[in-house]
Amino acid sequence: MALKCYCRHFGSIDAIAGEDRLSRDNSQSAERNSVPRSMNTKRKSEKGQSLVEFALALPILLVLLLGILKGGTTFYNWITLAESVQVGGRTLAVSRLDNPNGCSLATTALQNAAVNLSGNTNITPSYTFSGNGGSSCTNLVAGDSATVTATYACNLQILWYNFAPNCTLKSTITERIE
Repeated sequence: MALKCYCRHFGSIDAIAGEDRLSRDNSQSAERNSVPRSMNTKRKSEKGQSLVEFALALPILLVLLLGILKGGTTFYNWITLAESVQVGGRTLAVSRLDNPNGCSLATTALQNAAVNLSGNTNITPSYTFSGNGGSSCTNLVAGDSATVTATYACNLQILWYNFAPNCTLKSTITERIE
């Protein structure tokens, strides 16, 4: 009874009646030696693979990073605009007796509060009044409501492409005139 088994390191081993004999088969030996060589050849050809993958992924990652930064800046500008509108609305609500034109005082306060916005003169405020007193910018009546709305043109240009060319930030607040 002859058993034949193949060992990866030694070639084929013939086991006859309990006696193990090592025999090397030339065809198996050539097959065994060719596998590592082809694998080594493959490894050599994949030597710059990670560099190529990095070069392909880098522009996408940079655009994503710039998009996150631009989105964060736009969100910061919106928060600054909302705070400045709050300051302008509060100034308008309490300036009934201080200034004959409360809207101009509120506009100045709004623009002074938005110093962190680039080109804070690009803020466009608007004022509406509601109530029974018939308030206007020159005639503020206690108990009426004043609504201050401001818009600011935002810039969402990343590299050479503007993702939202007509982007405007808007904030509104309503205060009761005191």
